[in-house]
Amino acid sequence: MSSKLRIYTASFFRFIFPILLIIGLYILFLLRYDLRRSLIFLIGIGFGYTLKRARFGYTSHFRKLLHGRGQGMRAQIIMFLVTSLIALPIYYHSKPIFKQNKDFSTNLYPVSTSVLLGAFIFGIGQQLGDCCASGVLYDVGSGNIRAVWVLIFFISGTVIEYIFQIHNHGIQLLLFYVFGFALAYFVTILIEIKVHGGVEESWLQKIISKFHKKESQDQEIDEIKQLLVPINEPQEEKSLFFKLFQSNWSYLTGAFILSGIQILFLFVGGELLVVNYGELWEYSKLPKDLLANDYFILDLAVIIGSFLAASYMKSFGKSQSFNPISWVGGIFGGIFLGFGSRLAGGCNIGALTSGIVSWSVTAFTWYVCAMCGNLVGMYLRPIFKIPTSPTPKKRN
Repeated sequence: MSSKLRIYTASFFRFIFPILLIIGLYILFLLRYDLRRSLIFLIGIGFGYTLKRARFGYTSHFRKLLHGRGQGMRAQIIMFLVTSLIALPIYYHSKPIFKQNKDFSTNLYPVSTSVLLGAFIFGIGQQLGDCCASGVLYDVGSGNIRAVWVLIFFISGTVIEYIFQIHNHGIQLLLFYVFGFALAYFVTILIEIKVHGGVEESWLQKIISKFHKKESQDQEIDEIKQLLVPINEPQEEKSLFFKLFQSNWSYLTGAFILSGIQILFLFVGGELLVVNYGELWEYSKLPKDLLANDYFILDLAVIIGSFLAASYMKSFGKSQSFNPISWVGGIFGGIFLGFGSRLAGGCNIGALTSGIVSWSVTAFTWYVCAMCGNLVGMYLRPIFKIPTSPTPKKRN
């Protein structure tokens, strides 16, 4: 094969093939099913693409926050608040676009011991698996082989919880009903800031400082600048193509785009955004045609959207290393992720993001327990030879 042919072939698979794949699947969903499912597919593409371009990783955000770097979690808070300000009036005073959804629905669990325990287990799994439910999908789309391994055991964990069905009932409390619309929003802001600030300055940080060395001053990042400017972007002038398709987005850009994506999914899908593997294994709910399942469409689209971004950013399959002990940690991480998410009624998207957006107290209890689980997971990472300290160069 000549060098020119190799270049053309590589360019085809990098730039043209992902677009053709997306167009082909969109037409398939449109012609075989309906407009609603085809739009869910496009929303999932945008979701995965944004996660990759902004490197919006929930797991690394937890880890960096526990190390005293809160720029990622600040971006999450902005996303929560923007989405809830727009979504809640829609959720309670409007109707979905499509007739299949007569009313907006939510999969939120009430506050219970299963939510607390499940969030804690999920937090441990986040650090051992080095991903969350959405993160494992965009890592798979980015060509991360270990993420495929973790995903297999993630699904296994959901099957285990589904077999035993140990989640219990509790009380569902919405801030909206307690405080009213306007006051509930400010209460949400107060809780978010208090929890976030408390983690950065509290006993958790003191515990971490005893086990981890403080990073030198020349390694510290200006967190406000980091919220607005992408990590490690070259400062020299780049082409328009690079700026549009290959550069990293800032956390803040990712936060606003993800907020818009969640609003779109609320209108089209009829519910708050959920990354769900569990329902795919509940055979009573599973349609004979797997492609007709909303959750499967969304999961598939997130992988393809990340694949599109990774292809254009020339990062597909890069920065990988095979460590057998780390992959053993991936087994435990995947099972904990799957089991914990089903037990708690959701992950960072389904339980935390959707919960805060709908102003459910469950989301805040999930947040605290997941944070504690992440703390335990951080101390287990060295056992499985998983890097423990986040560096400025890596945001996944």
